[in-house]
Amino acid sequence: MIDRKWYVGLPLAVAVGGSALAIGLVPGVRSWLDQSFPQLGINGQPSSLASSAASFGRIDAASLGSASLKDIDGAADSLTADQGSLPELPGEPAASLDEGMVRFAQATKPIENRNVKPTNALPVRFAQDQSPEIPQAPRSGLSVPVANNQAAQSRSGSLMVTNAQLRFPQDIFIAAQSEGIITELFVDDGSVVKQGEIMICLDPRIAQAESDVSTQELLAAKIKLKDDSSIRYAKAAVDVAQVELEISDDLNSQGAESDLDNRKKRLELTKAQLQITVSQNEKEQQAAAVALQEAKLKATLVQVELRKIPAHWDGFVSEVAKKQYSFVRPGEVICRLTSMKNIRVVGNAEVNVAPHLLLNAPARVRILVPGIPDAPVVDGVVTYVSPRSESPKVYPIHVDIENQLTPDGQYFFREGMEATIEVMVGAK
Repeated sequence: MIDRKWYVGLPLAVAVGGSALAIGLVPGVRSWLDQSFPQLGINGQPSSLASSAASFGRIDAASLGSASLKDIDGAADSLTADQGSLPELPGEPAASLDEGMVRFAQATKPIENRNVKPTNALPVRFAQDQSPEIPQAPRSGLSVPVANNQAAQSRSGSLMVTNAQLRFPQDIFIAAQSEGIITELFVDDGSVVKQGEIMICLDPRIAQAESDVSTQELLAAKIKLKDDSSIRYAKAAVDVAQVELEISDDLNSQGAESDLDNRKKRLELTKAQLQITVSQNEKEQQAAAVALQEAKLKATLVQVELRKIPAHWDGFVSEVAKKQYSFVRPGEVICRLTSMKNIRVVGNAEVNVAPHLLLNAPARVRILVPGIPDAPVVDGVVTYVSPRSESPKVYPIHVDIENQLTPDGQYFFREGMEATIEVMVGAK
């Protein structure tokens, strides 16, 4: 038996479903409902409250960018949720919550032509619409001070170097460059020589004999090179072979000579032509032989010259290790030659500035001469600063100066004398 509630519920469900279907499918029904009941939002139009909220939500980044932060912060502070209403804005009082939100959204529209001053701006100091200059690093190398840097001079002034010593920069041991007997020894300890002067002679007889042989071999090679008879003979042979071949061709055409004999005559012509090429090649070989003999002669002349040992510069013979008629081999020391004209003062400088500032700096050298209370002072220049330190901040330096002459013509400064160096760092 069917329950009563089905008689009531079924028609009601059919009515509600049909209404919903009509609202969803029939545009006219939706329009009538939207006009009669706009707060329902049947056609997707938001209600006044939703519209106001959407307008409030459209305060986007662009609006905030052009509006004053002070104005926006003030408006946000005044927006409270006290009893579900908004504070009244300038003008007429708000009739409802929806209308108040709409008016608030209108009041917070973007403010044009306002200069925004961000509160978190960094203190960048440059003109408006101008990018800051970024310092550029040097392309290569270091920006180091020059030797006449005034700041370095004010920091250090002069630099003192004690316990320096004098040395001769031009001081060498003269050694034999070939073996032989010392036939002439023109110097002794203390001899003064001029540049290019012969000091020692070794026995030159063997070297001279080899030079004579090379001279004769060179002469023979040149005579042979001048002889061109082989080339002239080869050219004459070609002419004869050419005539014989022409006669052979006539006889062969008449049947008086066989083909084999005619071919032999043609072969003789080819041989004579090739002989010219051979003779020309021999001449090129003879020219090379002449050049070879010239080189040999130069080598023997060098051997003769090596047995004569000259002075490399004006100097003083300080030591003689060999005696006349002694036999020496290449590399054995015969004497020692020293130039006393220039002196090198060598010392270890404990620097308090960059070491490169010492190079080419003026220096004053005080030389301690035994028996002379007033030490001579000579001006010079720092010519060398070692790339390596002997100990922390200590670098070997050189100061080159000229030696002084005594009234009788002797050199005053000698190797081994002690001295002090005063370097004017930073001065020109």
